[in-house]
Amino acid sequence: MKYDDAFTHYKDGTASDEEKEFVEQELAKARALVSMLDDDSVAARPAEVKRAEAAEVKEAKKQFSWHRLMIGLVAIIVLLVAVGAVLGGVFGAAGAYAKNSVAISSEEAVALAIQAAYEDAVSSKWGATAFVGENNFRLDERPDEVDRKFVLGSNIRDSYYVYEIDVKGWDENRVEWEYEIDIDARSGGALIVKVERDHEGYYPGYGRG
Repeated sequence: MKYDDAFTHYKDGTASDEEKEFVEQELAKARALVSMLDDDSVAARPAEVKRAEAAEVKEAKKQFSWHRLMIGLVAIIVLLVAVGAVLGGVFGAAGAYAKNSVAISSEEAVALAIQAAYEDAVSSKWGATAFVGENNFRLDERPDEVDRKFVLGSNIRDSYYVYEIDVKGWDENRVEWEYEIDIDARSGGALIVKVERDHEGYYPGYGRG
């Protein structure tokens, strides 16, 4: 309740019972303060009054700082909740679109990754060291460990999943070829992310190099 408004109503005789009680309490406080200041025993000890004022000011600053901190924390929490709700809605909708766009199974993705690795290994870009034998590439992880990564599209309707697959194979020189390949779950398109060739790898049937 604002004192100015309540006091105006009090003077005009239009104050409610609650406003009257509030104004009279404030006036009583003011009269008590004036009486205290007029007391010679108080006036004779200005140092004590100053110390008391300093302590009150310090406590008031402390309470004000704590109040501002709490307001800031509450504002941050409210903002995080709001952002979480928005992002939850966005990712929830995008996830639904991505799930509906899946046209390639995990098993099909593995086969496509193996084929993509072999086609890259036998390509001319590797020169004389190209992989020239049969396709002996295989999955370098358990089938149930194949990851499916969510990709958020610029338009949430264009969101999709990508299978992240590791495969390896060996050429006639006992060189181990390791590939990290992404398979688009919508189309089966392959993207070679990383290739490594290890001359110390294990080649089945030959022992260690």
